[in-house]
Amino acid sequence: MLWIDSSVFLESALGQARAGECEALLERVKKGEKAWTSDYNVYSIVLVMLSKKATVRSVTRFIEGIYSLDSLIVYRPSLEDIKIALDIAVAKHLDFDDSLAVACMRSLEIRKIATLDAHFKKAGVELELPI
Repeated sequence: MLWIDSSVFLESALGQARAGECEALLERVKKGEKAWTSDYNVYSIVLVMLSKKATVRSVTRFIEGIYSLDSLIVYRPSLEDIKIALDIAVAKHLDFDDSLAVACMRSLEIRKIATLDAHFKKAGVELELPI
C-alpha cells in the first residue's frame, strides 16, 4: 500500500528534473499497483499548476489522468484526520499539508509514501523514492 504525495504528481505534470522517475512510479499504478492520494492533494496540485501559468487544458489533462488511474484511490480526509493532522503538525514541526497526508496514511494504515519532500522523514513514514 502506497500513498502518493502531491510532489510526485507535480514533478510529472510540470516536467521537472525528476519527472521520469515520478512517471515510472505512476506507471506502476497505471498497471494495477494500488495507491492512495487525497482530494486535498488534487486541489493543491491544481492551484500550483495554475500559479505556474499552466493552461486550463493542461490542468484538465492532469485531472483526467488522475481519474484514469483505476488503482489510485482519491481519499477524502475526515474531520478526525484534519484534527490529527493539526496535532502532527505541532508535534513533528510539519506543514499542514504534509501532516494531513500522514494523518490520512495512519487512518488507512499505509506506511509508505512516494514523495520528493524530505520533511516526511520527520514523521517516521517509509519513503518510496530516494530523496
